Amino acid sequence: MHDKIRRVALEREALLLGGLAPEELDTLVVVLQKLNARVGLVNAYEPSEG
Repeated sequence: MHDKIRRVALEREALLLGGLAPEELDTLVVVLQKLNARVGLVNAYEPSEG
């Protein structure tokens, strides 16, 4: 079961990212890392009333 899920996930990843040039993929990884680093800040945000 695990092997089938892994294979499908890798095929889907290839389909999703296949249209990107290597430089674009590098940029995507950098942007995703920056966004991920801010998730804690976003989750901690409490809007003020008013």
